[in-house]
Amino acid sequence: MLLHNRFLQHILDFEKSERGPKQLLINLFSDDFTLPSSATLSDDEITAKLDFIENTLNNNGVYLEFKENVPDRIIYDFLLKEVLSETEIPLERTTDINLHIDGCDGCCSGCFQKDYCSNDY
Repeated sequence: MLLHNRFLQHILDFEKSERGPKQLLINLFSDDFTLPSSATLSDDEITAKLDFIENTLNNNGVYLEFKENVPDRIIYDFLLKEVLSETEIPLERTTDINLHIDGCDGCCSGCFQKDYCSNDY
């Protein structure tokens, strides 16, 4: 297949997936998966939860790309409050379509990563 045909096919696949049924990211996890408040977890428990969350998301084409120095607890709280129960992905998608979550919406003043970021928009 020619390069431009593959590119157009990716665009069509993306558009098709955006029109179809969706599911919340939290639904990628088993029913017995829990997300307790970070205040009730040790640093090691937070890291273990984040590793599990990231692996599960990666296996479903969702990638977390936060600033390097953001503490795990801050990332966990952001995922818990802002991402897992609010972000939708298509129920049906090709493996060529991935979602990258970096936590940046361009509003630096209210960003949870602002203390760890060199950008100032």
